[in-house]
Amino acid sequence: MTMIVHTFKSNPDMKVKLLNESDAICAACPHNINGACANEEIGSEEHVALKDLDVLERLGLKVDEVVTINKILSSVRDKIEFGYLAIICRDCPWLELGYCAEGIKRVKAENPWR
Repeated sequence: MTMIVHTFKSNPDMKVKLLNESDAICAACPHNINGACANEEIGSEEHVALKDLDVLERLGLKVDEVVTINKILSSVRDKIEFGYLAIICRDCPWLELGYCAEGIKRVKAENPWR
């Protein structure tokens, strides 16, 4: 994840294809088995795909759309509220660690790479 954040930070105009399946962000996860989520705690691949669709819809983006990192950050800044985390991420084991809330706070402050 550190490498992905560094890449995005260094290339904010970089284009990425939006997916609702295991991707580069999931690559190092120990629950990524042969390119699919096997974490039964969160409901596996189908559950993750539905969560991705929910987030993309809230951002006004679509699966398979190609957008810049800046466009994603702008969408987060304009369309995601802190209260959404309790809804979108209610069953995510990462929620209680606070990484997403901190990231949203930085994006809203227009300083996502601090």
